[in-house]
Parts: sequence; structure tokens; C-alpha cells
Amino acid sequence: MSAPAHVDPRVRRTRQALMDATWTLIENRAGSDVSITEIAREAGVSRQALYQHYPDREALLADAAVQRMSEAVKESGGRTSEQRTEALLSYLRASDGFYRPILAASATGFYQHLEDHMTRQTADLLRSPQLDAPVRPQDAGGTETLSRFIAGGTIAFIRHWLAQPAEEAGSPADAAQQLRRIIDPFIGSSSSPARHEDAQYEGTGAETAGEL
Repeated sequence: MSAPAHVDPRVRRTRQALMDATWTLIENRAGSDVSITEIAREAGVSRQALYQHYPDREALLADAAVQRMSEAVKESGGRTSEQRTEALLSYLRASDGFYRPILAASATGFYQHLEDHMTRQTADLLRSPQLDAPVRPQDAGGTETLSRFIAGGTIAFIRHWLAQPAEEAGSPADAAQQLRRIIDPFIGSSSSPARHEDAQYEGTGAETAGEL
């Protein structure tokens, strides 16, 4: 999704302008019903230029959303995986007017782009020599299979949690604890300070489960 570090600064600026424009429109409307034409106009670029950076609107929406999630987790200052996951869930709940409907539509391009991004990030985490999880990727069908399983399961958990009324769903802290119990056997302990996760927050990254 995001441009790697070696990409031309002008490309990075344009992509950032497009993500900023996307989120400005989303916040003004409290929803995801924004068009490519509107995003390009808000960013001050042509539709043709936008398509040079993103294949479709959903890919841009997903990139903008992942960046906001990552920023929210970073700003929380959480040091453990569970604290970061709680920060992510708190942000998603506060912004559920956008995330709840767009995650509920699992057939959309947004959902697929998001799952693909999480799968790549999870695979990077599983390949880390610092991984301290009891379940090894080679014992669970390989890195790609396990990464897709974790990414899809994490999104499904969050989608279900967001779909419930806030007063019934449990707090972000409770949900974070539950989610960590599910995925920690695959990616490591929730009680230890974040070590390998930091690499996942570069660019638009977000650790798995702090990873959306």
C-alpha cells in the first residue's frame, strides 16, 4: 500500500495528499461515501494522477484508514502488545461511523485491500528471528497460510465487536485482552514490551491486532 522509503519524495507527497484529502472528506461526511473525483479535487490532482498511485477508490480508502490506525496506536504510547491493541480498538470504536459499515461489507475492495495489507505485515512479523510464539508457521501450513488466517480472523473479531452496541460489546480493554489471548500463541506474548512490533509501524504499518 504505502510507498517504500526509496520512492521519489514527490510520489510520497502526492500519496500523502491523497490520503489526507480522503480523510478530510470522510470526516466532513462522517462516512465513506466519497468519490474518486472528489478526492482528486480535494488533493489538487487530476483523476489520471490519482490512478497512477492507486488502482481504485477502495485501495486509497484502505491506505488512508491504515495510516490513521497506525497514528492512533503510536500516539497512545502503549508499550505492550495488549496496550497497543486496546489503543487501536479505542480508536476504531470512536470512529465506528466509518469503520463499522465498511468492515461489515466483507465483499468490498476495501475489506480485501485491508486483509491483504494485514497479511503482508503479519508475514513479516512471523519471519522475525525475535518471534517468541509457541506455534511455528511451519507447523500451521506455512507463513502465508498462517498470516492469512491471523489477518482474516483479526478483522472478523474486530468487525463483530464493532457491530455490537458499545454498551454491550465490552470495553476496548476487555476486547483487547480477549483478542490477544486468541492470537498470542501465533505472534507472541501480550505481556511483554513491544519489540518486533515497532518495525510494523513504519509507514502505514500496524502490528497484527494493533495491526489492522
